Amino acid sequence: MGVAGVGANITFPPKPPDRPQSKIITVLLEPPDDLVQTQVLLAPGETLDYTYSTFAALSNEQGVQEVHGMARPGSGSPLRLTPDDFPVDFALIEVSEELVQLAAIKGMCRYRSAGREYSIAFAFDSGRLSSSLALPQGSEAVSVTCTARERRSGRQLSLHLLNRGRFASTFLPS
Repeated sequence: MGVAGVGANITFPPKPPDRPQSKIITVLLEPPDDLVQTQVLLAPGETLDYTYSTFAALSNEQGVQEVHGMARPGSGSPLRLTPDDFPVDFALIEVSEELVQLAAIKGMCRYRSAGREYSIAFAFDSGRLSSSLALPQGSEAVSVTCTARERRSGRQLSLHLLNRGRFASTFLPS
């Protein structure tokens, strides 16, 4: 939740006189394959050396935020990327089937990145018991609050996430 797209910028340095300027190629990775083939014209005898940097477009209640990873050297083909190569961290939040049978659960994740405040809303039901939230690496002041509304009585309880995914409150009495 929160990932609108991911990709990489690949920069090939200039090789005068055949290519006096850098060549930059941007690739977008799309599920389910997340595989892209691209072509670049190299100078005669040129080795396949480049730098690459990954990026992620994160959707939140304020719109779309683009975050960029550090430039890294690369060579050869193919360029293989793993989730750790992207400038995002994931927060997994899960609830039990028993809990969503008792209550409607809605939540909000708030965080600060690059001096701005962001928020991501999410909800759980019997078909959705977990949510993976994407946050820019290095996010600060991360907080997750859920509101559980008991289905029969309508009573509400706020739950605050603490210590890597454990809620600091017991849900509604039986």
